[in-house]
Amino acid sequence: MRIKKFKRIVALVMAFAIAFTFSFDIENVTRTNAATTLEEAQAELNEIQSQYDSGAFGFFEYRSKDTSLSDSVRAGAKTALDILNGTDSMSGTKPSGFDGYTIKGDTKGATALSNIGYALKGIAECNDCRALENRDEGTSLAALKVNDICMAMAMKDANYSSNIIDHARVYSVAENVGWGYGYKYNSTNDLKANGVFVGWYTKEKAVYKSGGNGVVGHYTNVVHTPITATGFAVTQKSTMYGDCQAQVYDWFNRTGESQNLSEYEAYFNTYYADLSAKLDAAKAKVAAANGSPTTTQMTTTTEKATTTEKATTTEAATTTEKATTTAVATTTEKATTTAVATTTEKATTTAVATTTEKATTTEVATTTAARVTTETATTTERRIVDDYDQDYDDDDDIYEYEWDDVEEDDSICTINGLKYEIDDISDYDEPTVILAEVDEYEDVPANLVIPDTITNNGETYKVTSIADSAFYDCDDLQTVKLGKYVEYIGFSAFADCKHLKKVTLGPRVYYIDIGAFSGCKRLKTVEVKTKKLKTGSVRSKAFKGVYSKIKFKCPSGKRSKYRKIFKKAGAPKKAVYK
Repeated sequence: MRIKKFKRIVALVMAFAIAFTFSFDIENVTRTNAATTLEEAQAELNEIQSQYDSGAFGFFEYRSKDTSLSDSVRAGAKTALDILNGTDSMSGTKPSGFDGYTIKGDTKGATALSNIGYALKGIAECNDCRALENRDEGTSLAALKVNDICMAMAMKDANYSSNIIDHARVYSVAENVGWGYGYKYNSTNDLKANGVFVGWYTKEKAVYKSGGNGVVGHYTNVVHTPITATGFAVTQKSTMYGDCQAQVYDWFNRTGESQNLSEYEAYFNTYYADLSAKLDAAKAKVAAANGSPTTTQMTTTTEKATTTEKATTTEAATTTEKATTTAVATTTEKATTTAVATTTEKATTTAVATTTEKATTTEVATTTAARVTTETATTTERRIVDDYDQDYDDDDDIYEYEWDDVEEDDSICTINGLKYEIDDISDYDEPTVILAEVDEYEDVPANLVIPDTITNNGETYKVTSIADSAFYDCDDLQTVKLGKYVEYIGFSAFADCKHLKKVTLGPRVYYIDIGAFSGCKRLKTVEVKTKKLKTGSVRSKAFKGVYSKIKFKCPSGKRSKYRKIFKKAGAPKKAVYK
């Protein structure tokens, strides 16, 4: 009898030991798995959060690797990323600290994903203004397209100008900058300019049409016919005005393949929404992983209870097991509570940071709106720095854009030493070309006639534009006669041609850019056949530094108006108008 009792006690002790060991092993394994799951979930969250915080850096990198996009678009995205990083080859001279103002992860800077969304709405507003111009003025302005290079240039410019109230003048594109107008555009398309376009379009157009004195350069950029591509940027910070917006304009397709705004915006919105969804899912995984020890505890207790129940045959043993289980459970619960508390604290900190960021953004927007509402119109006007006119006071300091070397491809042909680029943006129905640059200066004749048309591969093209710096410092030139289809004369197109004596402007010229004939000291006669010139369409210093008694032969009825236009464009005080 005693032997049987002894055997029964031994069996109970062994059963209890087995149950305790089995329970302990299960709990340890489960805790190890939970820790591994949490670590993996946190690593995934960190990776997605980093992608999200990188903003435009991550967006351009993503586009550069997206095989659904064309090779040229992917190449443009890669160049855009280089621009943000300050490693591109498209930059001119950079002002002090220029690259340092663009910071990855800056939630108020131009590269933040939320601000890219606002920027695309800004381009839509610009296109609304161009549509309004077509309706009211009978023009045929096309909606501007978008590309990554222009977007990156605008971002760098806006980040710089948020800190330095001035233009950066780094890239060979036209640029508008404005401060303090607010960056949230109306959601309804009623063709009424709002935000920064109140100044750039509505107010400046009124000055332009009245022929009065004042800034009009922003307006003429917005409605400039040859422009096809643009980039826009918004910051929610400015050292003085709360926000800054910059828009760049490319009219020679030098910034690569562009996309329709709707296509570009749809792509961005999909990227933004998908990344946000992934971020939310990753946060949920971390939260679930942090909660897994509590579930483990419940499972472990059930396992122990089941195992023990099978092993127990006496009331004493059952009581002992329950007590032991309770002790183990209590210890586990304390450990779990501590882990959860720590994780909760981290989660709470993150939530507070996010909330604070949103609150700060709202506060800035509210403050900005209040500032714009309360300040006077005069102050608002002063906030807009004119693109060029107030930036060129030194007679010896004429700012020049550099015309990048035109790549040899099917769109280029060279005739009589002059390179032409196919122009697909002119208002003409027929194909047109831009006179892009001179192949060899020594091949340029002294008496140059820009042809009306050229023929290439059996097709005839009208010559409509002279590119930036096309004949810059061409000493052999003595006379220039523009073809009858030329509409546009680019930045510094004939600047510093020291032996140039006479220029004949054709009947369709309507725009002469900054410094087009500046520094032509022997230029004595300009025969003007066009009647299309308006206030602001002949830009600053276009005729700065020409012969002191230069003669402008004006069309009938235009002498008085053209005197004002050419005088404002730098023509000497003693110039003669006939």
